[in-house]
Amino acid sequence: MKQLKFSDLIGKKISAMRGHKYKKTCELKYILFDDGETYIELNEQDPYDYHDCNNSARSICIYSDSDFWNKLNNKENEIDEPTNLSIYPF
Repeated sequence: MKQLKFSDLIGKKISAMRGHKYKKTCELKYILFDDGETYIELNEQDPYDYHDCNNSARSICIYSDSDFWNKLNNKENEIDEPTNLSIYPF
């Protein structure tokens, strides 16, 4: 797994969004890009380190890992299309 910069996303297109199934909903956790290896992981912020005073805000990490990207794209390990996007500020 290699961590990338925002500038590495230039020219890439979003191909899928994935999340972890939790009870009846599936919240957004990953955004996959069309190159087959780049994805964004959205993580909850530390409650003692909020900078925007919003508990639904997420920290953004950009990675390149084709094996993990394939697992996300194949909907393995309780990964699926998100069903609840209304809680996110974007």
